[in-house]
Amino acid sequence: MRYSALLVGFFLAISVAALIFAFYIVFRLRKLHGFWQIGLLFVMEFIYALGYGLELASDTLLLKVIFNHVQYLVIPFIAITWVYVANLYKNPRYKPKLKHYAPLLVIPVFVLILAQINYFTPNDWNYQSVALDPDWQMGALAMPMLTFVKGPAYYMHAIYNMVLAGFVVYTYLTTYLRSGGYHKKQAMILFISSLIAFIVPITSLFNPESTGLDFALILIVVISFIIFYSMTRYEVFYLKPSAHLATFERSSDPIFILDDIYELVSWNLAMERDPSVASQLKYHMKLEEMFTDKEMVQAIYDNAPISYQRNGRHYVAEVIALESKRNQKNGYLIKINEMTRYVKRIEDLTYQASHDELTAIYNRRAFIERAKHYLEDAHRQGNSFALLMIDIDDFKVVNDTLGHLAGDQALKTISVELAKTLPKGSILSRYGGEEFLVLLKDIGIEDANRVAQVLLDHIRTYPFSYKDQNYQLRISIGIAFTEDGHLPEIYDYIKVSDDALYHSKREGKDQATLIIT
Repeated sequence: MRYSALLVGFFLAISVAALIFAFYIVFRLRKLHGFWQIGLLFVMEFIYALGYGLELASDTLLLKVIFNHVQYLVIPFIAITWVYVANLYKNPRYKPKLKHYAPLLVIPVFVLILAQINYFTPNDWNYQSVALDPDWQMGALAMPMLTFVKGPAYYMHAIYNMVLAGFVVYTYLTTYLRSGGYHKKQAMILFISSLIAFIVPITSLFNPESTGLDFALILIVVISFIIFYSMTRYEVFYLKPSAHLATFERSSDPIFILDDIYELVSWNLAMERDPSVASQLKYHMKLEEMFTDKEMVQAIYDNAPISYQRNGRHYVAEVIALESKRNQKNGYLIKINEMTRYVKRIEDLTYQASHDELTAIYNRRAFIERAKHYLEDAHRQGNSFALLMIDIDDFKVVNDTLGHLAGDQALKTISVELAKTLPKGSILSRYGGEEFLVLLKDIGIEDANRVAQVLLDHIRTYPFSYKDQNYQLRISIGIAFTEDGHLPEIYDYIKVSDDALYHSKREGKDQATLIIT
């Protein structure tokens, strides 16, 4: 077995793996903080490992030098890219400025130029000499190997890389000290990895020659994978599966997944307990076999939500189409949402918005809205109707003698008694203070007068009391009656009924006045 071939294959495999990871990071993990910077590291390692693998596979000095120059297209820039990634990890909103990084690029660019002209020109700043050692051997491994005598530019670059690595170590350490939770653990792993990357290259400063295997490449690759795993494990390999578990497997709402021909392929535990399911769930079960409710089945086929009630509770079945990257539907997720609490909340809010808080009858806004709708039909169909404005006579006396709580109770009682006495279909509201509005629908003038008189008599004889103290109340009524509905707005009728009420008050109260519009 030729161990040299295995070694070449190992480094070429590293280059392929680095390229795959680079594409994966750039195209699949776009939301990852620093995604393309980490991807750039793997692109550099791809070029580095590919050049080194081809260098090992070459037999002549010229080819080995050429592939060594390929490696030096990226070697000078790896450390500065690490600095960028470390800054971005410390602050996800970090944006590099050219004035900060331009000075840092001077030495890498200088080394890049020197490395490329080395061997082909008299320049020997990077490597003072380059030779081929045909008898290099390490254990059972034997193959031709490049040997270099290091020049001043090499040492300058090595020290410069150590300075940058030291900055990366400091960045991860300060991040560790200032952060918490899993971010703190990530920072510690990255700190240790960077510390190793800072310490190991020190040995190269004490050896004037460079020969044998490039363990620096292996170290860089290992640390890059550690960086990738540390920065993505929590978000990609922990949080996302946990989120899937919480939102699907352990969700209290029944959820199931259908393929593109509406056959069951997956479901959660809550789905197995759903009483609406017709029978025991089975893999590739047809939709029609799952539910006896044909309306729900059709709604799912139509990709439309459907609401329904069961055992006094409200549900909404929601259909979410699962699409491929080419926007082709390849399945459906159906979630059955328990909406009872939300429906109750909406009903409560709707009630509160339309009803008076004290008397529990319609408020002014709700009355106006409903009266407007009725007026549209009444004007169109020529129906007669009456609008009554009711005011409690001398209500201030109740508040002044018995207190405001007694006044509140009186308003509640009158609201109940008016509602009990009015014809079915009438709209009763509290207009404000001690005033009430009543819309008598589809009624003649005699019946409108009769209803007003019944209200007067009922309130006049009703035994009001508060804390065992009896008292009497009277009301005055103003009636706006119309047979042809020629007034355009509900507010016009309210104005007429208010004028009629004023007349009742002026004539002695406890009576009704009717004005025909």
